[in-house]
Amino acid sequence: TAFMAALITSELSNTDKVLKYIAACKDMDITVLPPDVNASRREFTVPPDCDKTTIFGLGGVKNVGDEAIREIVQAREEGGPYISLLDLCERVNLRKVTKRVLENLIKAGAMDKLGCTRRSMLAILDLNLPDAQDGEVVDLMLGREILSIVLTATMSVKLRESLLSKGVID
Repeated sequence: TAFMAALITSELSNTDKVLKYIAACKDMDITVLPPDVNASRREFTVPPDCDKTTIFGLGGVKNVGDEAIREIVQAREEGGPYISLLDLCERVNLRKVTKRVLENLIKAGAMDKLGCTRRSMLAILDLNLPDAQDGEVVDLMLGREILSIVLTATMSVKLRESLLSKGVID
């Protein structure tokens, strides 16, 4: 398993080989877990006590560079697992972990365990909103889904106005 993880990592720049080696893992009954901002590193890794499992490396996610990965992993190691998209955004340098990086991580499933759907997280990024009052709750209607966001002091009052003007809330 460690050999396959290292082999896949050595070919991260070659998507065809990565896919070929992941298929080989399946043939060898090695489970390849999806990327996860709370577990993945740059490279494919073998989790402790999981002999037949490897975790997809963030370096294998398209348009996610080494600087962004270092930032995500370092913030996670210093502050513990991310509990939400907002938590991640508050703890990393957004000049390194750009909107494009976040979108690609969401689409790759690397944030699936943060408690929101991919659609709702992408919608939040699309709002591109600055700030709101501390403790304010905003409900985003996304189809049949309601996503409540408790806004923090790092956001400002302009958020509610932006949501209202975009017709996201009443």
